[in-house]
Order: sequence, then structure tokens, then C-alpha cells
Amino acid sequence: MKINLKLINLHNLILFLLLISTFTGAAIYLYIPQLQFFRVILIVSALYLFINLINKKKLVFDNLSKLLFLWFTLYFILTLIATIMSNILLGYNTKINDIVNFFILYFLVIILLVYINLNSELFVTVLYNSLKFALLLMSIIAFIEFFTHWHFSNAVFFKHAPHYIQYQASTFFGNPNDFMAVYTMALILLLGIYKINKYTITIDFYIFYIIGIFFSFINNSRLTMLVLFFNFFIFFFNKRNLIKILFIFIFGAILFINFITKFEYFNYLIKGLTLQGNSVSIRENLYEFGLYSIEENYGLGFGINASSQYYSSLNNYFLKGIINPHNYLLEILINSGVFAFFTYILVNLLLVWFFFKKGFYMLIYMISIYPIILLSSSSSLFLWFHYVYLVSIIALYKYKKEYNEKSSKHSI
Repeated sequence: MKINLKLINLHNLILFLLLISTFTGAAIYLYIPQLQFFRVILIVSALYLFINLINKKKLVFDNLSKLLFLWFTLYFILTLIATIMSNILLGYNTKINDIVNFFILYFLVIILLVYINLNSELFVTVLYNSLKFALLLMSIIAFIEFFTHWHFSNAVFFKHAPHYIQYQASTFFGNPNDFMAVYTMALILLLGIYKINKYTITIDFYIFYIIGIFFSFINNSRLTMLVLFFNFFIFFFNKRNLIKILFIFIFGAILFINFITKFEYFNYLIKGLTLQGNSVSIRENLYEFGLYSIEENYGLGFGINASSQYYSSLNNYFLKGIINPHNYLLEILINSGVFAFFTYILVNLLLVWFFFKKGFYMLIYMISIYPIILLSSSSSLFLWFHYVYLVSIIALYKYKKEYNEKSSKHSI
């Protein structure tokens, strides 16, 4: 997919900046942390779309966009109700910033849905270029962090981390796991664009992929490493590529081993790949106590970003001070309640069933791997890019459907 110079206009520039800003999040701001680049661009996008829609008679959403819009509206309302109830009855204290971010979350999804229903082809084109730009930017920053131990101020993980893991990378995110979750989703979304359009995968994608594997190892992100290797064997390991893959693997292995064995903390990295230690048991406890939250709130949820308050209130030794659920589905359950949890699963199953009927198997894979990748993230609620990932799956379907319809008309 090449950049069409005719498409470089105000519409696509604003969309490009909006998509990029979902990566930068709270890390890039103007003067004060509250004035985030992401928030500014979101407001600009909303105003731009509002002005343009005034002159349009009607904006028609496709059925899948309606389904996603209805669920997020339901989710938004249920979570607000849970927030009000838990603040009044249970003494929870929801932060103003969390409330603002939750409204932003809802408007982000609506704005993205409007963009893809205005012109899905333009959306996919801008998405393609923004993904490449974001992967390049994150890769550069990750290597800067690796060699210099410098991190953005919002990377709170490193403020409490021991000196021997300061070489890890989080780029624009609060911790290395959030970074790896977003980087992996960006790779799979980019791969989806290649596969849906049957384009030849360019060399820069393979470079980004190798960088992703490297930093999943450096960051001790076992889950994203497994996803990337699994993804590799599904899509790239075949007879046609076997010799090429073996050559790259041997050459890469020699360079990697030569470099990493000289690394000061090599033994720490190797140990981090095992299932030993507290990591697995802590996650088991997080999930167990997350399910227990249903009894505490009668299945209605605790409200906006309340999962951290809930885990903090337990003051349980076995959680080792971890207060994030490390599971997006569990986060929905704790924050928004049982009904939001099950309807979210239902929406995803409906999308899988619909894509299966239409023969869009790549989209089935993308939506199925989505919640698995988010297991790597500590908290996914305000991890903005993963909403782009979900909406973009709808955009890819809509774009390919419209392309097929145009092709069939021309062939008649």
C-alpha cells in the first residue's frame, strides 16, 4: 500500500495524528501533563468531524459499527452507574482524571467509528502509514532506553524498579508490559492489512518483527514472546520461505548470542523466561480475587478504574502489592459488572461468527488473539491503542467488503 499524494489532506493529517497520539498517550504533553497531545488531537478531530458532518445529510453506520457502538454505549452507562453507586455506598473515591479519561475513551471509539464509516479506504490507508511510523518511533525510543537507561516521566515502573532492570524499555507507556502489548498488537494489525489486501510483506515489517521479539526477551514479556513466535509459525513458516527463514535464523542467532551473552544481566533474562518465581502465582491470585469481586458488589461492578482500589483494599500478602488485574476481561468484570462482562464476550463471539460466515479468517485470528495479548498489559482500560486495534478490525472488514463489491460490479 503506497501513499497516494491526493490523500494527503487535512482529513487524513488529523486522522494520522489521532492514531499516532493513541501510542504517545500521557507521555507527550504541552506545558502541563493534563494537556496531553492525545487529548488535544482528540478534541481537534471531534471538532473537524462535527463541522464536516453538518454539511452531510446522513452518516450511515454499517451493522458491525452499530454493534460496537451499542456495546460501548452500554458499557459506558453501566460503568458510570457503578461509579456513582460505589462512591456513595462503598466509600470509593474515583479520581477526576479517571472520569475524564473514561469519557475520552468513549468519544475516541465514536470518533474512530465515524472515520471508518466516512471512508474506510482512507482510514485503512492512513492506518497503514501510522502503524509503520509508530513502530519505527517506538523501536528507536526502545533502543535509546536500552542503551542509556533514560525513560519518559510517565514510566512509573522505573521509579520503583531496581537498577539492574533500568535497561528495559517502556517507550510511551507506564511499564514494559504495556509497551510490548501495544507493539505486538501494532505488528499483528499491520500484518492484517498485508494479508487482507494480499500485499507482499515489505522488509521493514520483518525488521520490526525481529525488534519485537528482541524486546519481548529484554523486557521479560513471556506472553508477547510466545504470541510473536506462534504468529511467526502460522504465517511465515512454510516450504517456500524455509531456506530464507533458516538463513535468517542462523545469522540472527549468531549475532544475538554473541551480543546477549556479553550482556551484564543475561542470567537474569534467562531466569525470567521460566515459570519460576511469584509471577504466575500472583496472577492466579489476581484472577481469583477478581472473581470474588462479584460477591462484594453483587455483580454490578465498582466503577471507573476501580480495580486498583479493589485490590488495594484487600491488602492481601499473596498479591505482593500488585493492584492491576493484568487481564482486560477481568478489568471489565471488576469495574463494570457481570452484564458488561458477558455482553462484551457475546459481541466478540458475534464478530467471530460473522467473519467466519464471510470467510474472513485473518480477522477471526486478529480478534481471537486480541484478549490474549492484553493479558500482558497490567491495566488495559486507558491503553488507548487497543481500542484502535478493535475498531480497525471492523474497518478492515468494511474496506474489503466494499472493495469486493466494486470489483464484482466492474467484472459484470
